[in-house]
Amino acid sequence: MLLVAGFAKMSSQIDELNKINVFPIADGDTGANMKVCLKLPTRNLLLNPSDNVLIAVSNVAADVLLNGQGNSGTILSHFFVSLAEEVRALCKVSLSVDEFARCLINAGAKMDDAVPNPVEGTLLSVCRDACRKLEERGPYSNLEALLGNWNEIAQ
Repeated sequence: MLLVAGFAKMSSQIDELNKINVFPIADGDTGANMKVCLKLPTRNLLLNPSDNVLIAVSNVAADVLLNGQGNSGTILSHFFVSLAEEVRALCKVSLSVDEFARCLINAGAKMDDAVPNPVEGTLLSVCRDACRKLEERGPYSNLEALLGNWNEIAQ
């Protein structure tokens, strides 16, 4: 449901995301590429829901790899693939909030590998730094606290 809610929120901001697109060229497609990257994974999660986080993250990872396009889609797919790797490493069908936070932190640490010559101030560095700073604010009492902190940091 996190991905579904995030996709809905992102979809409502496509025009704004396209306007702020300046890297690597100002072609105005950041939001559109992010939407393409996440549309099928979100749809598939709704059509084939699973209470098993291992199944859910594996399915999302496979789908984003197939659908990531442009710099923003590539970066976004790298994040979700890295997150899936971190969740799978725990070998658990469900996670505590702090385990999920640790997966986010570790996935964020891998963001510089998303594209050659990462550039500061882009989706890549915002994602990396927002995930990294989660560690400073934990532990988290609940998912709302984790997500609220993550959003605040990213803003």
